[in-house]
Amino acid sequence: MNNPNCRGCEKESDQPIIKTFDGAVTHTCHPWMREDYYGITTGMYCDTCYNSNDSSLYPYRKDEYYDPLYAGERLEPEDW
Repeated sequence: MNNPNCRGCEKESDQPIIKTFDGAVTHTCHPWMREDYYGITTGMYCDTCYNSNDSSLYPYRKDEYYDPLYAGERLEPEDW
C-alpha cells in the first residue's frame, strides 16, 4: 500500500490518502491532514504528534496568530 507517513515521527498510517474531484478542484482527504487556524494545510501529522506540545514533532501554531495591531499602519480615531 501507499499509505502516508507522519511528518513528525515517521509512523506509517493504516489508511490511504483519498482524492476526490468536484469538477474544478481536486480535494485530498486523510485523518492526519492538518491545518492551522486559518485553514492553511501544514501536512500529515499523527494524533500523537499533533496533540503533543513538542515543537520538534508539530512545528506549526494552532492558535490565532494574526494580530491586527502588527498588520501595518492604521488610523486611530484621534488621527483623522
